[in-house]
Amino acid sequence: ISMAKVMPVAKATAKQGAAILAILNLVQGTYGYNRPELLKRIEPMRWATDIVWTASCLATDREELALGRDAEIRPSGTKGNGVFALRPIDEGELIGRYQGIIRSDKDYQAAYMERRTSGAYIMTLGDSWVLDGEDETRSAWTRFVNHSRRKANCASYFLVVSPTEESRYTLNSVYLEATRDISAGEELLIDYGPEYWDSRVGKWAPTRFAIDYL
Repeated sequence: ISMAKVMPVAKATAKQGAAILAILNLVQGTYGYNRPELLKRIEPMRWATDIVWTASCLATDREELALGRDAEIRPSGTKGNGVFALRPIDEGELIGRYQGIIRSDKDYQAAYMERRTSGAYIMTLGDSWVLDGEDETRSAWTRFVNHSRRKANCASYFLVVSPTEESRYTLNSVYLEATRDISAGEELLIDYGPEYWDSRVGKWAPTRFAIDYL
């Protein structure tokens, strides 16, 4: 993930801000999120980020791109499906939120070994968490944004909220933003980062140059 950006939510008093941060800490805490298998479908961490994300978009008057209106999914050569702009997109414009199951590293490793996830749609959140967009029913169309190191025109960012002027909190939430003007018909691309490909094809594999630069 490229970096963190602050997206404001409705301003709160110091006490309200402290309460918001306490709730987020509880929901995102390791102990609060490790649940019995029967409760795995209950996702308090995701629900909390959904609420804060919606509030952040309203506070900044930003709207995610809509499929069929602003972008479309269609074949992208050897990369499978990709996302293409249906209209010009301005630099700095919000593309959309990357969604999926928020897994602990332990849960992700177990899911990978049991082949419940391929690991192809993960984003590392840091602090022993990953965002897994493998399941289409629990992710979003942003999972189809392909990689290019040379042609990347979007970047991924952590959502950081600031309930008060003195407080900032990094959520387990990621969104994509255009890093330059994008023409209609152009494919939306981000740089997945070297770690993603090092573990899949190797650092010096002959195909690595084509993956990064073609």
